[in-house]
Amino acid sequence: MRDDRRTLGLFGDPAPLIGLGALALALLGLGVVWLGGTLGAWASGAGWNPPRFGPGMIILLLRGKPLWPGADSGWIAAGILALALLVVALASLLAAWAVRRWRASVPGLATRAHVQDFAPKAATTKARRLRRSLQGVPDSQLTGADTGLLLGNLAGTRMELRSSFEDVTVVIAGPRVGKTSRIVANPVLDAVGPCLVTSVRPDVYTITARHRERQGGRVWLFDPQNITHGEQTMWWDILSMARTLEGARRLAAHLTRAMGKSHSGDGEFFTAAGRSTLTNLLHAAALDNRPLADMLNWTSDQRDRTAVYILRGHGLQAMADALERMTKLAQETQDGVYEHVRQAVASLYDPDIAAWVTPQPGAEEFDPAAFVESKDTLYMLSKEGGGGASGILAALTDACLDAGVRLAEASRGGRMDPPLLAMLDEAANICRIEDLPNKYSIFGGFGLNVTTVLQSYDQGADAWGREGMKKLWGAATVKLLGAGMDDYRFLDELSHLVGMRAIVEQSFTTSGGGTSSTHSRRRERIMDAAEFRELDKKQALLLATATRPALLDLQAWYERPDAEQLQKDKDLMERRIEEQAAAARR
Repeated sequence: MRDDRRTLGLFGDPAPLIGLGALALALLGLGVVWLGGTLGAWASGAGWNPPRFGPGMIILLLRGKPLWPGADSGWIAAGILALALLVVALASLLAAWAVRRWRASVPGLATRAHVQDFAPKAATTKARRLRRSLQGVPDSQLTGADTGLLLGNLAGTRMELRSSFEDVTVVIAGPRVGKTSRIVANPVLDAVGPCLVTSVRPDVYTITARHRERQGGRVWLFDPQNITHGEQTMWWDILSMARTLEGARRLAAHLTRAMGKSHSGDGEFFTAAGRSTLTNLLHAAALDNRPLADMLNWTSDQRDRTAVYILRGHGLQAMADALERMTKLAQETQDGVYEHVRQAVASLYDPDIAAWVTPQPGAEEFDPAAFVESKDTLYMLSKEGGGGASGILAALTDACLDAGVRLAEASRGGRMDPPLLAMLDEAANICRIEDLPNKYSIFGGFGLNVTTVLQSYDQGADAWGREGMKKLWGAATVKLLGAGMDDYRFLDELSHLVGMRAIVEQSFTTSGGGTSSTHSRRRERIMDAAEFRELDKKQALLLATATRPALLDLQAWYERPDAEQLQKDKDLMERRIEEQAAAARR
């Protein structure tokens, strides 16, 4: 049962405690005189002859008798003064430490005892259970990164907390509160297996890319909107995802979702019909090994029946008939359906974007199946509100996650080892995988550590619907709540979720007959909505399964032991981007 009495006050009259405190100070002072004087006498050459400790020392001093006969009084005074200064210094340090602990903590939140499941010892035990490759490796050879993903330190302490390799995470923190520096970068830097990252800015790429290369893996940069102004070095065959019917359906879903919601009365019909038609066209092109250009031509010419013939040739009669029936609809309806299809693939008409999903001279093809068996890093960048480009990013992310699940299913224990890290920063803007909430709970069991980073709860609800976001939130075994949250309704719900604490209020009455005290108990919220809103940028609240809520001190990448090298890497990458941008303008 939860113990919410941590903040209870003192019962009864405080006078006895004050008396005990005064007695303790008196004994401490007496001890300083006894030990300091003895040390001073010993230093003067009079030998180690401590007087009998106790109140008798004071009586001897009052009678003018020396406590250390034959010792120089100057040395004695110096010894007492030196020890007194040392005690004061130590007491000051202890008081400062206690004040920091008190200011950093929130009464009622987790203490060390409540978060042992995330402490180094428990993290190591879990990692050995989840990763067969660690069995037999001595603890002395394991790094923190080998045992889990860094969350932060328990507030006011140096107790490092890590999530396990079966956890999936949701992060909610407002804009410009240091999410990249304190939440996103560290797991990417420490990833022990393949790592994929999505973002709308190149900052996590500039911070981590060279470090990831030094870890022995290749760095892949998928930048269809040329945010880094660099030369294209990779491409992904987008139609490879459509070789199976399920893959074609998922690819069509990613491309159509990137268009946003239709606000017309018949929008649902055209969305469903357009998605079905696009699925058939994508699958036909993939089955016949057609280039992307052919598929785009089919979307432009509604009378082209090539896809129908291909589907029939592969025995997919029902799909072929459905596609052919589309050409027999009323012209206005047919135009509406195909217009929906064309909008879904609009970004692929752009040759600069299409180049990233079609073969290019000097660029290497990216294979999701090979990626999940490597220690490579894939950075996927898209501008916020990137339209169809964000649909392509969602498709590539989905292809990598699917490849990871397939690898886990074929592996001993049914898990990826080393695990895959998927850091989905700005997921609601550029990586709206439609069924992410439904799949979230299974990823951790396969060794896929997925982290979805959002700016607010409502942003997730806009991306996946209120019920979808509820599923995503519920499936996350680790939730990190950072600074910059302003939605009162959500903050009030969090306040209820964190819980209550008991408070004892005391009052004292003094009269001629003495002092009496009364006390009353009340309950209050551990953190109210205003306190959530006022969270420091360097802190976050951890909500984890079967664990009391904990306040964390977040570690920035520039506070790591290797920060100097990381800063050099970042400077180099930023200069490279600046030079590439300048060259592009010429």
